[in-house]
Amino acid sequence: MAISGSGDILVADTVNNRIQKFDLDGNHLLSFGSLGTGDGEFELPGGIAVSSNDFVYVADSFNDRIQKFDIAGTHLESFGSSGTGNGQFNQPGGVAVNEAGEIFVADTFNDRIQRLFDPQAWVAGEHTFVNARIGPGGFGQPLGDSLTLTSDMTLIANTVSVTGTGSLTVDGGELQTTNIVTVQSSGTLDVKSGEFTSPEVQVDSGGSLKGNGTITGDAEIDGKVSGNVTITGDLSLNSGSTVSPGNSPGTINAGNTVFSGAGNYNWQIFDANGAPGVGYDLLNITGSLTTTAASGFNINLWSLSEISPDVNGDAINFDNTQAFTFTLAQTTGGVIGFNAANFNIVTAANNGTGGYTNALNGGAFNLGLASGGNNLVLNFSPGTAIPEPSSLVLLSLGVAGMIGSARRRGRQTQRELSDTSNQTGGASDSS
Repeated sequence: MAISGSGDILVADTVNNRIQKFDLDGNHLLSFGSLGTGDGEFELPGGIAVSSNDFVYVADSFNDRIQKFDIAGTHLESFGSSGTGNGQFNQPGGVAVNEAGEIFVADTFNDRIQRLFDPQAWVAGEHTFVNARIGPGGFGQPLGDSLTLTSDMTLIANTVSVTGTGSLTVDGGELQTTNIVTVQSSGTLDVKSGEFTSPEVQVDSGGSLKGNGTITGDAEIDGKVSGNVTITGDLSLNSGSTVSPGNSPGTINAGNTVFSGAGNYNWQIFDANGAPGVGYDLLNITGSLTTTAASGFNINLWSLSEISPDVNGDAINFDNTQAFTFTLAQTTGGVIGFNAANFNIVTAANNGTGGYTNALNGGAFNLGLASGGNNLVLNFSPGTAIPEPSSLVLLSLGVAGMIGSARRRGRQTQRELSDTSNQTGGASDSS
């Protein structure tokens, strides 16, 4: 028998191969289960337990497994099989669960107690693993396809892998690893808040690291890093990677940073007169920015007409007749190995951006250094305008035209008089 968080009583009705549910007054609410080996079927169910968030676990004794249900009796999953190995059972007779998601099973005829883990039942407490895995497939102890560490939840592991389409979110909780955290292709690590301590986070191509929290350690990026995350260690942006500060314009903070190969900086701008990190994106580096190995590194310009939510369109306060200088990255240790020829400034939509839509009117962007070589900046130079002719110029042209016309008429009159005189002289000679 077990009691749910809402006070309902659940009973393993062993010989009838079912679970019955009652309220505290003993009124029958529902029953589920029947004899069989399928999902939701039992053969002599023994122990029953309910987690603090109302997941129901049943020791399905003669089927050598544990079945999991929601509080309404809907089957969710089963785990275990016949045998003597880890996670296998021989007529399990009892089950219990705590707030750390630990499931304890009385493995009756194997003469042992087994401890299992269900991340969905984990609402508080600390868990230690050797190699933890979030997501389908891959190596390590599975913690489900998604896991959120909220307040009072601590995950400690040697290594953590986010595989497949798995998702690990640190939202007020704590994650500690003694080795590497790997975010594989299509996986997501979201550090919203809380504590994250790891020697290194490796984000594979297609993987994503994002959030507004702090990572105590290094980050090696082949995929994408975004948001307002702070990386206290070194940040390496490899060929094919993407850095995209903010959730609209914002700031990524990092230690020594390296741009390598054909990476991408997706740079958003909303307000051309705004401050770095507010009006437009900023990479804030405590240390140096090394660009020696950059080759075909794209600066993808992305203008926004609105934010929260973002709307692609013309950035406000951009005047293509004025010069602008925008700080893309500011450092305390200088920009090393900079060569503008190793970068591409892309104004068309590229790498998931909306492109830069403000009219340039013959102006152009270029990259350079500022603040004594400490900052990587994007400069805009307006085009050379052809001035409209003034009224005075037009009047002068008109007067000149009138004078020229008068002179032409005067010369024509002189020729006509000369011709007349010649004709008159000729007549007198003949008489």
